[in-house]
Amino acid sequence: MKEFDAITDAPARRGPITPEEVKRVLAIIDAAEESEWQTALRTFRRELMAQDGDALLVRRAIRAAESLRNAADAHNIRLTLVDRWVTDPALKPYAARLSGIFNELSFSPSYLEWQEERTRKLADTICRDKKFMAVLDKWNKLQPHQYRNAADTAGKMQLRLFCEGLIRLPQQKTSVYETPRPKIPDAFLEGGSHLGPKVYQDFPHDVRYNVHPDTNFRTAARGMEVIHHENLHTLQAAMAHDMFNGLIKPGHPLYREARLFMLTAYFEKKTYISPIQETYRAHPIEQDTFAQSARFVAALRAEATRKGVDIDKPGPRL
Repeated sequence: MKEFDAITDAPARRGPITPEEVKRVLAIIDAAEESEWQTALRTFRRELMAQDGDALLVRRAIRAAESLRNAADAHNIRLTLVDRWVTDPALKPYAARLSGIFNELSFSPSYLEWQEERTRKLADTICRDKKFMAVLDKWNKLQPHQYRNAADTAGKMQLRLFCEGLIRLPQQKTSVYETPRPKIPDAFLEGGSHLGPKVYQDFPHDVRYNVHPDTNFRTAARGMEVIHHENLHTLQAAMAHDMFNGLIKPGHPLYREARLFMLTAYFEKKTYISPIQETYRAHPIEQDTFAQSARFVAALRAEATRKGVDIDKPGPRL
């Protein structure tokens, strides 16, 4: 954004900024963002139309997702703004096709090795922190602001450790909210959420956690699993962002997964159909985060048990 740099680097002057100057600056920013968008779009299209196995699989998944969405429209089934899992039998063949395509994927050995090494280090780092171990020990009795502080601390530990030497450290802000468990059939309760910038932009990620007393976040094992899960989405987006900006190139140990995440979630989201549990869990970004989070909690549980801390003590209403 050279035009924007020219504005911010200009010497300051006295007096109020006129409406015309405001409009001119906004127009320059809009033009620069549009240019970045077009550059990102060209990169995405080039990678999507490649002839390697991942690109071919993603194209198949996009077609399958479009068929699923068309079937939902034909049966007047909503796939947005829903508060329960969509289980309509009319969509099952389409959901099975999409999830089957994604289940053909396997993550690369270098990525899995990186995960295993950093996950083990993270569990060890947490369990050597006496203050954080004290928090884990009384986790089911914490107040909302204490959960926010714990999640923020754990997130910073995780992002620093996982990014070290390989990914540019992303910025992130943490917040909590309280939503009671829905009392309807097939309801799902959001334990946490990740909202990130568009993949070619560099804004803070926003992670939020549901700490209502009747959620299983109030159990330390589940709370730390949710925290790890949402932070992994930040890392996935950071990998895709670095690929877009030329920091992750062929030969980089995380290149294949950075490209895969960019193709399937952090540029277009046609294949990400979260209201159907089968397609949600099969999507690459969720396959990755659920598997990684489970391994992390297992490592954390083993280390914490050796330190005499039970991370499976239930919350107040479970």
